[in-house]
Amino acid sequence: MVTPYEGCVEVCERLNALTPSDFAKKSVLFHSGAEAVENAVKIARKATGLPAVAAFEHGYHGRTNLTMALTSRAMPYKSGMGPFAPEVYRLPLSYPFRDPDQMTGEQAAAQAITMIEQQIGADDLAAVIIEPIPGEGGFIVPAPGFLTALGTWCGENGVLLIADEIRSGLCRTRRWFASDWQGLELDLVTTAKALAAGMGVRRVTTSNPAFETLDWSPWNG
Repeated sequence: MVTPYEGCVEVCERLNALTPSDFAKKSVLFHSGAEAVENAVKIARKATGLPAVAAFEHGYHGRTNLTMALTSRAMPYKSGMGPFAPEVYRLPLSYPFRDPDQMTGEQAAAQAITMIEQQIGADDLAAVIIEPIPGEGGFIVPAPGFLTALGTWCGENGVLLIADEIRSGLCRTRRWFASDWQGLELDLVTTAKALAAGMGVRRVTTSNPAFETLDWSPWNG
């Protein structure tokens, strides 16, 4: 808790080198995937000073109170467990198998963005969190262009983009991160399950220059 093991420093340096985005990066290690996701949200809210977080249909982010709020499915995770953390909003995901015929990724992103602008407001939105390939109840690969358009909108509006790569990261899609397939510029990335072969090591990596102004002492332990 006070002095990190050399191996922890080395793995963070390696993850910084592998994680998408060209900015200088920082990584912090935790004990569970849910803890990594919660800290990603905490970092985003602290950096922006804004309360709202948007998550997507079919997403799974954990079983703590905040991560259950982010998780889409009521059964078997959320039923009877509320009330949940506030200021969490749900957006429609690109789902080519079920979307109307001929809907492009850009059109699906526009649908989600319209919902943000009408129901949340970009000025109140700290972050959008998404699994690049959701894996709860089937693996859903969003239509090409969906993630790119979403990331572009986030960048233009000062909204942080969190990629929850706990299920999809670390070469499970033949690249280090599923985000790599669409060349996303990410602000925060979470990884867990595959990181330490089942051992209790999970992490958040940040890459947005806005984080340089943060007091990192709450996360350094």
